[in-house]
Amino acid sequence: MRETGQPQTVIISGESGAGKTESAKKIMEYIAAVSIGGLVTDNIKQILLESNPVLEAFGNAKTLRNDNSSRFGKFIDMFFNFKGQMEGGHITTLLLEKSRVVNQKRGERNFHIFYQLCAGADEVLKKQLGLESAKHYAYLNPNNNKEDTVIKNVNDKNEFKYTQQSMMEAGISITEQMQIFRTLAGILHLGNVKFIPSKKDSGETISSGTSNLGNKNDDAAEIENMDVLKKAVQCFQLESEVPLRDALLYRTIKAGKEVTKIAQPCSKAAYNRDALNKSIYERLFNWLIRRINSAVKKPDDARFSIGLLDIYGFEIYDKKNQGDKDGRNGIEQLNINFVNEKIQQQIQHWLQREQDEYIQEKVPWRVTALANVDACLQVIEGKPMGAYALLNEESILPRGTDQNYLDKMNNHFGDGKWMESLKRSDANDNTKAINPYAKAKFATLNFDLKHFAAKVTYDVEGWVEANRDTVFVDLILSMRQSTGELMVQLFPKDEKIDDSGSSKLQKTTSMQFVSEVANLLAKIKNKKHHYVKCIKPNHDKKPDDLIKDVVMDQVRYLGIHENVLVRKSGYYFKMDYEQFLNRYKLCSPQTWPRYKGQGGARGGVEAILQDMKLSNKTYALGKTKIFLKSPVQLFALDEKVESRRAEMATILQRNFRRYKTKQTAMAQQHLAASLERTFGEVLEPDTFRQQINMISAQTASRQKRLLVVGRKALFVVDPKSYAIIRRLPYEDLTKISCSTLNDSLFSVHDDSSYDCMFESDNKHETIKVIRDAYSEVQEFDADQKKKELPVDIVDEFKWHPRRGIVQQVQFLKNYTCRRTQISKTIDGGLAVMSKPSDDVFDGKKLRRKQSFHKRFYGDYIHMQNSQLMKQITLEHGDKHVMFSGVVGKFNKKFKRQERILMITEKAAYNIDPHGYMINRRIPLKKIRAISVSPLTDGYFVVHIPDEYDYVFESNKKTEILKVLNENYTHMTRSTLKYQVKENIKFRVNKSKTKNDALLDDDANASDLKVIQFYERKDIKATVLNPTKYGAQVLVKVEDFMKNDMSVDVIQDIYQGQKLRRRESLLRWEMGDYLHLNDSKYMKNITTKFGDQKLLYSGIINKINKRYAVQDRKILITDQALYNLEKDGNRINRRIPLKNISGISCSTMKDGFFVVRVQDEYDYFFATPNKTEIIKCIMDQHKKLRGVALELQVDDKLVYSPQRKAGLRTIEFQDDLTVMQSTIVRTQTGVAIKVNNARDDIDLEGRPAAAEKREFVGVRGEAGDTYQARKARRKQSLYREYMGDYLSYNANPSMKKLMKQNGDRQILFSDEMMKVNKKYKSQKRIIVMTDKNLYNIDPQEFKVKRRIPLEDIDGISLSTLPDNSFCLHMPDSYDYLLESDKKTEMIDLLTQALVKKSNKKLPINVSDTFEFSPSHNETQSITFVLDDNMAETNIEPTNNGLTVHVQHEEPAVVLEAAYVYVKDQPRPIEIKNLVLIKLRKKWKYKLEIRFYVNAHLSGCSFHEKIDTVTNRQEFVSSVHDLAPREERYSITLPERRVLFSLLSKTRVKAKLVDPLGKVLLAVRFVYDVK
Repeated sequence: MRETGQPQTVIISGESGAGKTESAKKIMEYIAAVSIGGLVTDNIKQILLESNPVLEAFGNAKTLRNDNSSRFGKFIDMFFNFKGQMEGGHITTLLLEKSRVVNQKRGERNFHIFYQLCAGADEVLKKQLGLESAKHYAYLNPNNNKEDTVIKNVNDKNEFKYTQQSMMEAGISITEQMQIFRTLAGILHLGNVKFIPSKKDSGETISSGTSNLGNKNDDAAEIENMDVLKKAVQCFQLESEVPLRDALLYRTIKAGKEVTKIAQPCSKAAYNRDALNKSIYERLFNWLIRRINSAVKKPDDARFSIGLLDIYGFEIYDKKNQGDKDGRNGIEQLNINFVNEKIQQQIQHWLQREQDEYIQEKVPWRVTALANVDACLQVIEGKPMGAYALLNEESILPRGTDQNYLDKMNNHFGDGKWMESLKRSDANDNTKAINPYAKAKFATLNFDLKHFAAKVTYDVEGWVEANRDTVFVDLILSMRQSTGELMVQLFPKDEKIDDSGSSKLQKTTSMQFVSEVANLLAKIKNKKHHYVKCIKPNHDKKPDDLIKDVVMDQVRYLGIHENVLVRKSGYYFKMDYEQFLNRYKLCSPQTWPRYKGQGGARGGVEAILQDMKLSNKTYALGKTKIFLKSPVQLFALDEKVESRRAEMATILQRNFRRYKTKQTAMAQQHLAASLERTFGEVLEPDTFRQQINMISAQTASRQKRLLVVGRKALFVVDPKSYAIIRRLPYEDLTKISCSTLNDSLFSVHDDSSYDCMFESDNKHETIKVIRDAYSEVQEFDADQKKKELPVDIVDEFKWHPRRGIVQQVQFLKNYTCRRTQISKTIDGGLAVMSKPSDDVFDGKKLRRKQSFHKRFYGDYIHMQNSQLMKQITLEHGDKHVMFSGVVGKFNKKFKRQERILMITEKAAYNIDPHGYMINRRIPLKKIRAISVSPLTDGYFVVHIPDEYDYVFESNKKTEILKVLNENYTHMTRSTLKYQVKENIKFRVNKSKTKNDALLDDDANASDLKVIQFYERKDIKATVLNPTKYGAQVLVKVEDFMKNDMSVDVIQDIYQGQKLRRRESLLRWEMGDYLHLNDSKYMKNITTKFGDQKLLYSGIINKINKRYAVQDRKILITDQALYNLEKDGNRINRRIPLKNISGISCSTMKDGFFVVRVQDEYDYFFATPNKTEIIKCIMDQHKKLRGVALELQVDDKLVYSPQRKAGLRTIEFQDDLTVMQSTIVRTQTGVAIKVNNARDDIDLEGRPAAAEKREFVGVRGEAGDTYQARKARRKQSLYREYMGDYLSYNANPSMKKLMKQNGDRQILFSDEMMKVNKKYKSQKRIIVMTDKNLYNIDPQEFKVKRRIPLEDIDGISLSTLPDNSFCLHMPDSYDYLLESDKKTEMIDLLTQALVKKSNKKLPINVSDTFEFSPSHNETQSITFVLDDNMAETNIEPTNNGLTVHVQHEEPAVVLEAAYVYVKDQPRPIEIKNLVLIKLRKKWKYKLEIRFYVNAHLSGCSFHEKIDTVTNRQEFVSSVHDLAPREERYSITLPERRVLFSLLSKTRVKAKLVDPLGKVLLAVRFVYDVK
């Protein structure tokens, strides 16, 4: 499609049950996978893929031949752009077999969706819709056989859930699904309505005119079970059952102005019921198609497309093996077989065209005879005497019957005379024409028709009535009275209907079907066709049963035999000589760049074939085209072209680079030579060179130049030719002029000639370099100082663009321009307009970190489109809201009041938030000045002359003042005055005092009050205290930023859309929290992946696809994001930052966010450092891609927890009842309850962020709890503290226990060994909170003992490297515990006691101490070193207890070992004994990671690879090993594994010292089985 630009179509054909539907799904999945992805594209793919299960549920059913037979035709068109990116789609369907809704053959089922609804609906839905099991409905169990309602190995309940999920992902909402289920339930209930004869005759009229009594032989019908009708009416959402009842029992006939209602007999009433149900289902199915098409709308400029035709297969029912009724082939089979016949005709025409072209081109070819299906199609669709035409004719007649229709068919086609006209029309066809039509041998309503597949006997009983398919007007009008949203769309009021009661004008089923088939063939006519043939192995739906005769029959009638013959003896590829020569002329030196030999284009083609050395048997040359036998030759040509293009591109690039390098070098040499020859200036390698813009005085335009700062002068150089344009000697320079604004221009003044004006992105750096170079050439004065070049900083100065010419340069503020604009003025000068700096305080005020360079949002509470703003616009003419937000206003008694401050382009409004009443309107031009303090507070005073002033407090103060300043300047063309003082005077009452007095320190008046600002370090927040003369504001000392921007600042990445926690705003961002930047692990990442810099490392909570919280490590480098195991450094996933498509988070005070990854599953995280992580990812992504990463801030998010598994929803809810953020599962995802009144973000049960930082992971100030009195193991020294190892923060029993005892958070939890009073070790769970320590039995979760922390009087432990320690409780008995996390628990216990009771816990470090195992008993514990002990052991003695401690740690401690197998993406970690199953021949490398605790020399690695018959041994020497904190990582050389089919292959590797002692060993087993 991309190469030729021609639309493509895949036509899937085959018998019913051969697998066409499954093949279509696989092809769609493949096309979706290989096409280019994107956010919009992926959504289209998802909808198209998920539409398959929906359409299968509503359009497929179980038949005698197939458990999932398509009962409709489907053509899917997928549209692409020129890049191969899917842009839209469209689904077209052929006639749905709607008769299946009301009737099925024995052994078949209705459409799947009905059975799925009955089996899968929950109890609430069933009760709401009045549903029962499928066996209770006449439409689902017509033969009263329960086996007919189920499919073997198919669970309808599970299928219903899958259908619901697919409908959701296809864009059908929950509300729409409920409407669909109502409609389906209504069809089932209506199908159960029964009719019985009434006392009145059928044909009795109810009319205002003359009675017209019809046939009185049948009794008129009435409904037997009105309660069932009421259920249907309720599902259809009709107001009353009367209209529907009358529509079923009566028929309205309109003759002129007279309207007659005729009572119907039971048979006619049942017909009305079934006709209405068929119409409702057909309309529902078409609505589904339109709904899906609207979600994947076809683009208007679509040029490329791939179509997929999935049509129902050829169908034949054998009457001999079925009942007389159920085994007949009806009109549905004729329709199905007709479509397959048309497709077969397309295939045969294509094969015939291929043969004709070979003959015309005179290439070697043997003609293959093809079957002709034209005669069969003439019988079916011929006009005016075809089967469909005659059926329509008979259906229009009021008294038309099936027998009359069959007689007409026999009369016209039975004798074969009609074949004469067919022979004359196709005189070139040499095949013998045989009449495909045959009369029935007996007097039955049957006829035989020979299709391309087989001969089929059709039974025409009921064809005429089925073709009419009349739905009377009464039924349609009754359904129009529905109030349901879906029913209103199914039966629109503007639909044209025939209310005359006649069927002559109604479109018959066959008319509609033929029209749809014609439209389908027109769609695929001009497309390139690809064919997929599906073959079934048997007719009994048995697995592993291939019947040769059945398969060969399908091979024959599917035309596969002829197709293979044509392909085998034909040609794979053909192309005109001109096109072939242009495409492959690169393959031969004779044809590149153009062919000049003899023979024209054909001669060039022959030259290409000759140089490519293609055999004469692999191609043929026709008159105008070349033909290739197989794709092998074509692939060889294409590969040659690609290789030649790569070679040519390399040559072009090399020559161009050589040319550019040479030109640049020559120009620089020319410049250096010119400077040296002309001016004696020698260019050094470190000479300052800067790309700048030189401003033209005549046109005010920018000209690119190169500024060279030499030793004696400045040089302005042309960057292309390196010609010297201007030389500015330092002795002639007088000064440099620049403005006070935020522009990049400066002027260098030269009084000896004329001045130069430059524009530089690094203006200040360039000026500094010029001044430094100027000072270098100056001589020292009497004070030993050198003269400096003066800098004049003004907003208006004069310059000399030429000798004798003086012009004025003015610098102006323009708040709308993005780039500095330079223009000529009327008097010939220059006007420079630039956007002013964001700092409204001009450097006089300290700035808080979160305030400086914060991105402003403006209309925070969305007042622009409010009703109040519309009223303000009508009354005052204000049009735009520049700012709106909640502020604190202080009245004259300094009582804080919540107010809404709204600023427009004309005025500021003080609005009461309760009722949105305007308290005061202040025109901006009336504001005289604004006062602020120089400290880091949020207070400001607005001074208004002749009125009282306003005192406000807001965390958005800077933004408010900036908006006021900009709009005030725009209104008055003057600058708003700012007063920055520690004592601010303001007026509390209206007075005639001049407002200018407020800006004077000596002013004094009775209506004035003073606010004094003081800094305080001992307060938690800024507070205001009223005083006798005003108020006193105590300002908390905060981290502030100066306006010189010497430190990186943090912007608000959420742009004001999100509530921010205090500790999040004020957090200092460390980045590498785990201190991995200089570790060997980071060096390994750099070696393996090329990442150079670690930007962030820390612990994070990952929420998996089951919404369980997992602790993980996260690393962010300059290239990728890494997800690591918490207790190790194994990489679970590496995500390149370029692949991240966006980040989503809520507007609330939580720590959750989603990292969206293109074409993969997303990550759902929670962490207190969320803002830092998001900013880190966004900043680095922008550096890599050059575009900003999308940040979605919304309370309803969607993400994909696993690849190709659909989307899930995350909804954030504000809930004041929860203590911590809580995850609650929902039907479509999760709901996260957040308490925005709190400042914590952790998951329920986890400690708050601030407290977590205070306890978990923080060690003593000295870094060693034992103050060097105790021997420490390496694992203990460098182990990371995690605290709650058992995750009891989420344990319901533990929560209940903590609530009873008033505990707020868990500091530590882990399993330990406790020594009881009988000196036996018991496994216990120890949980330490901020108030208590719990001893818990792990078997029953029974609390054995609760110890308040203040009851612990001290801790004792030995000086040896063991895990034992004793907790002393003087009022009770002591605890002797053993744990490898001993140090962490002691640290946390010590800090908790200090915080709770300001008590320092004494720690006794001694090898002998006292221990009380019970209330009245005291024993001595002695710790001794024992070289013979493999591990620490406690032994009771007569004098107490003796603890035998292993003398030392092993010299080598194995951390991990990995097997790296070639071509395998991930290494295999060896844990204990690993069985590896791979291919027979492979190579591996073994990586071993270990710690060393002693000096080792002369060691070596010994490797053995053993099989039954062979052994290989390798020895690798190791350099000297010294004890160190970092681990060693050694990768052994690559080995080839010997494999054995008889036994496993065993691999061993061990580290051996010079005496033969094994220090560590690793082994694994390889088995080819």
